[in-house]
Amino acid sequence: MTTLLALMKEEQRHLVAADIDAITELTVRKTALVGQLSQLAAQRHQALAATGFTAAEAGMEDWLISASEAEAAPLWKALLDTTREAKELNRINSLLVNKCCTRKAP
Repeated sequence: MTTLLALMKEEQRHLVAADIDAITELTVRKTALVGQLSQLAAQRHQALAATGFTAAEAGMEDWLISASEAEAAPLWKALLDTTREAKELNRINSLLVNKCCTRKAP
């Protein structure tokens, strides 16, 4: 997730600079990474369901409460924090894309 966040920050710099070639290359990397993250989320959901927990964030929260893994809760919180930051960057980058496209439209 931190790699995706770094790519999104780089994307933002290229959007501000209107560097279309760099954005195109980043899009390929981002798409591959999002695919990997989606697979990992699906695996996490399957593991939660297999142990009787809801296959979602709520299930992970319940699992953390019941597990005796002291290190897991702060790691999960950090992942959620990074995910929220990535969502916000995605929102801002989308605005920049729209601004760029609107500016270049005839």
